[in-house]
Amino acid sequence: MDLDWLSDFLALANTRNFSSAANARYITQPAFSRRIQALEHWVGTPLIDRSSYPITLTTAGEVFRTSADEIVRAIHSTRDECRAEVRSDPDAISFAALHTLAITFFPRWIRGTEEKLGPVHTRMQPHSLHDSVQSLVTGNCTFLLCYAHQRAPVLLDRDRYPSLKLASETLAPVVAPASDGRPRYSVKSSRRKPLPYLAYAPDSFLGKMVDLILGSLAQPLELETRYENSMAEAIKMMALEGYGVAWLPQSCVARELD
Repeated sequence: MDLDWLSDFLALANTRNFSSAANARYITQPAFSRRIQALEHWVGTPLIDRSSYPITLTTAGEVFRTSADEIVRAIHSTRDECRAEVRSDPDAISFAALHTLAITFFPRWIRGTEEKLGPVHTRMQPHSLHDSVQSLVTGNCTFLLCYAHQRAPVLLDRDRYPSLKLASETLAPVVAPASDGRPRYSVKSSRRKPLPYLAYAPDSFLGKMVDLILGSLAQPLELETRYENSMAEAIKMMALEGYGVAWLPQSCVARELD
């Protein structure tokens, strides 16, 4: 059994295409197919239904997908914990945070904190929300820095994990300007033609927040997804290149808006 086989299988389960999955795993398609076949041989039953296009998972494949995802997450989490133990410094204050907060919020916030407390040694672990919470629960960090919303709360025991609200954030639709300085795309034009949309991954916190925003609009927008990423900074770069409209934390685009 090879751990890479599980990652290969998850890539195929997500893309439903051998060629796309092989590209995502940086191997040739023949080699990728052999590894999937080796995994099926190890499991003892077909995991992929190759009779349809795009391919689908068999019933066994759906069951195995859940376990494979848990195994890969667990082994990577354990690896991170082991690495953290090797690098551990008793004087360091460790934070787990979403990538966006680690890049945009934390540097300014910790500077203000140091002005009151003096220099401190901090260590940042940027993760997804799930992995950040897991890092806190397993004791792999001292503090969790994350977004929260009444429609999507972080379900932690308040007695064991008390929390403080440090700031508020606003998600705003932004778009690159055209050569004349006007917005490259207009919300009003979506009534005639779908707007090119730069979306968050469906399982990301900000993605869920944007879905709530779009679902609450009195007049729905016509959007056509052009790009998808779980990181706001990556989506911002695509927006700056003019690929479409994106809902971004205002702290993430403050300088660009100025």
